[in-house]
Amino acid sequence: MIGNRRSTRDWLDALARSDDGGLFDDHGYGPVEPQHRAGEPEHLVCLLVAGCCRAVVSGRSVLLAAGDALWVPPYVAVTLEVVNAPSIAYRLRPRAAGAPETVSPFLRVPNSWALRPLLDAAVRELDAGGELATLCARSLLVATLSRMLAAPTGATGLSDTQTADVVAHARADPAGRPAIGELAAVAGLPQDTFARRFRATFGQSPRSWLVSSRVHAAARRLDTTDESIGAVASYYGYPDVFFFSRQFKAVVGVAPGQWRQRER
Repeated sequence: MIGNRRSTRDWLDALARSDDGGLFDDHGYGPVEPQHRAGEPEHLVCLLVAGCCRAVVSGRSVLLAAGDALWVPPYVAVTLEVVNAPSIAYRLRPRAAGAPETVSPFLRVPNSWALRPLLDAAVRELDAGGELATLCARSLLVATLSRMLAAPTGATGLSDTQTADVVAHARADPAGRPAIGELAAVAGLPQDTFARRFRATFGQSPRSWLVSSRVHAAARRLDTTDESIGAVASYYGYPDVFFFSRQFKAVVGVAPGQWRQRER
C-alpha cells in the first residue's frame, strides 16, 4: 500500500509540474451526449450534476447518478449512455501519461459534490483561455483528482437497479421530502440495511444526500432559468427563502445570489 500511495503521489506531482500547454483536449459543462471512446490518449474526468447515465468501461457496466464522479484513464474503451434525461455533467479531457494503479479500469466516486466548485472553476478558466487560465485549470484538475483518489471505496452498496429506483423515487417530486423508510421500501430492504448500503453507495446518509441533491438541483435551476431565488426555493419545497439560502451556502459554499452571479 505504501508503494501504491507513493506512486500516486509521484503521478500527481508530475501532473502538477507539467508544462504542456495542450494539456486539455476538451472541456465543458452541459448535456451528456451518448458516445463511445476507444483508444484515445486522454483521460476522461466528469461529474454528473443532473439525470442518470450508464457507463460501460472495458466491458464493465456502472450506473452514474447525480453527484457521481467518473475517471477513466487513457486508452480505455468507454461508452456513455443517457438513462434519464436531461443528464448534465462537467467534463475534462486532459492528456497525461499513465494513471495511478487505483484507477484501473476506472474510478467511480459517489457523492462527489465537493468537486463541483473545482470543476466549475476549471471549466470557466478554460473558457476564458490563455496561458494563466490553463495553469489555474491544471491546478484545479490536480486538486480534483487528488480528492477522488482519497475517497474511500470497497464497502457493499446498493445494486444498480436499487440505486436507479431510489434516485428516481426521490426526484419524482422536487418539493417532496421522502422518509428513509419510504426509500428503503423502494429498494426492497430493511431500513437499517438500506441505510448502511446507501452510505456505502453514496458516501453519506440518506437524509444528507437528499438535502445535497435538492440544493445542487436548485443550483442547476439558477443556472438555467431567470426565476427569482424565492421561486426556486419554493419549487424545491422551501417555504423560507432565508433557510434555503443558509442550506444552499452550507452545501455549495456560496449563497444562491453569488452562485448565479459568478462569471461563466
